[in-house]
Amino acid sequence: MKQVIETTDRMLLLLKDRDKEIPYADLFQLADDSRQLREQRKNWLDRWNYDLLADHHDERVRASSGTFADYEEALELVAEWLSPIPGETGLDLGVGTGNLASKLLDRGARMCGVDQSAKMLEQCAAKLPELETKLGNMLAVPYTNGQFDFIASSFAFRHLSAEQQPLALEEMRRVLKPHGRISIADLFSLSDADSDLDDSDPMSGYPKLPTVIRWLEAHGYMTRARRINDMLHLVCAVPIRPQNRY
Repeated sequence: MKQVIETTDRMLLLLKDRDKEIPYADLFQLADDSRQLREQRKNWLDRWNYDLLADHHDERVRASSGTFADYEEALELVAEWLSPIPGETGLDLGVGTGNLASKLLDRGARMCGVDQSAKMLEQCAAKLPELETKLGNMLAVPYTNGQFDFIASSFAFRHLSAEQQPLALEEMRRVLKPHGRISIADLFSLSDADSDLDDSDPMSGYPKLPTVIRWLEAHGYMTRARRINDMLHLVCAVPIRPQNRY
């Protein structure tokens, strides 16, 4: 609905700017852009079968090798960098079984969690009954505007396509309070262009850290990043000034 309203507003502005001349080409382009955004948000697909992985997820991530090497260190660093003040409200996007949310709860935050896997949320609720959980994904966060003091995400952002990543970041901004901060721990490429990678490169297809940092800084955030191992990085973003967007 928000997207429909924004598109309609832009159409009305175009009509106003062009006086009585109706800019049909611009209106059709706006409608097409809106349709493509809608399709991006709708086309979330669980290609990893996390419902089937849920029962053994904690054993898998704590094996400390491969994709989840330095898993515990990354989660501890997210909690340390966010440093929630007791009573702050946080959201864990891609909460899984609640391992990161647990560390933030221990620091006094009130936590909510969103995941696209119902089975993961069942495991999470059993471990952390005090955590509010909702079924959803990063492209359509099931909360209204301005709810959270911070957003945390670990080992989930890499599942987004390059086209979906800006939509997810915009969703994070939408549900944050004006002073809200973002922390993402995940496997990132340090490349800045598709041409720098080929299919044989182990980092091919991963989110590009420079691109994510550029997006955050262009939207009014100060960023800080740390390399945890060859593939795993943490980026944290704090608004330079409170952002009253809605």
